[in-house]
Amino acid sequence: MKVILTGCNGQLGNAIAKNLKSKGLVLLGIDIDPECANDNINEYYSLDITCEIEVERFWQKTSNVHGLVNNAGIGVFTESLKRTKLDFMKVLEVNLWGTFNMIKGYVNNRENQVSRRVVNIASLYGHISSDFRIYGESGRNNSEVYTASKAGVIGLTKYCAINYLPLGFQINSVSPGGIRRNQSSDFQVNYSSKQPYGRLADANEIADVIKWVVLDSPKYLNGEDILVDYGFSKS
Repeated sequence: MKVILTGCNGQLGNAIAKNLKSKGLVLLGIDIDPECANDNINEYYSLDITCEIEVERFWQKTSNVHGLVNNAGIGVFTESLKRTKLDFMKVLEVNLWGTFNMIKGYVNNRENQVSRRVVNIASLYGHISSDFRIYGESGRNNSEVYTASKAGVIGLTKYCAINYLPLGFQINSVSPGGIRRNQSSDFQVNYSSKQPYGRLADANEIADVIKWVVLDSPKYLNGEDILVDYGFSKS
């Protein structure tokens, strides 16, 4: 079975690919970079997911796909009140339009595909606002447009799940909480202090849930967003 993974070169993309590859899947990786940075990808495509022509050409030559994981996304870290329209629209273009553009290509070329499952990667911050006290002097504060884009992904998931259900598609989203990477020690301590489990997630723990949704979740699960944050949003 083939699964398409966008944003395959990133930290979460690498974890998702490793997890899916362990199930014997053929992984088609997509990223904007000219070179693949993921050893678990079988076929790599350097592709701009915001370009309608590139995406449509990709789907026209791609068949027998079991599922699509829309993981590609970007953020911006400049001060909110100094945000430019260019920066704002770029985040929306990649995170929201790019996600829909990939779904649209999948649906329009559905006759060449098989199971037709889609998992969109949203975020904890599509549900709640950031607590800026946790960032300290890290310079990696979450932005208003990232929050808006990920809330949009959750809404887009619900819309597409209902409207494309008659065409055989099952569409859900997964919203990760904080994932441990190379954050400052202050950020990790501050985030963990608000986290009932007492730590950030490992990327593989998020990937486990994504694997379940794209491979093993019941067909009756449709239009749902699965929040994987160890209860951060409930505390």
